[in-house]
Amino acid sequence: MGSEMCIRDRPSAPLPGEYTWDDGLRVAIGPPRDHKLNRWAQTDELTQAVRFKVTVTNGTDAPAALKDLRLTATAGGRPARALFEVNLGIRGVPTGSLAPGKHRSFWLAFAVKDGKQLEVSVTPRTGDEVRFIA
Repeated sequence: MGSEMCIRDRPSAPLPGEYTWDDGLRVAIGPPRDHKLNRWAQTDELTQAVRFKVTVTNGTDAPAALKDLRLTATAGGRPARALFEVNLGIRGVPTGSLAPGKHRSFWLAFAVKDGKQLEVSVTPRTGDEVRFIA
């Protein structure tokens, strides 16, 4: 029961939507869009894909390491698989630092069984996860 409380007590935001942590780091996730799943990524379980535009804004007083940001997704309670399609600009979370007051946008895509009950979890370096729920 204790772990259920932790899961329920995690902060959440609508998808699409944005969330700002206490230190000023802000993440905005755009609406889910259909993404053509290439034949090499398809399996019996994963037949569809969705993509999102993610924008990170550094409202903190120090540079933020983008590589420390972890984004995962589930659909219908099942884990989604991250897709990487460099030729389409889908490269995962960028590396490098984000200076205070600056922002950076990028695309993420996930293979899913279906696009229902979609959730995207974002965890910064602090470990304070937030769930974006469609």
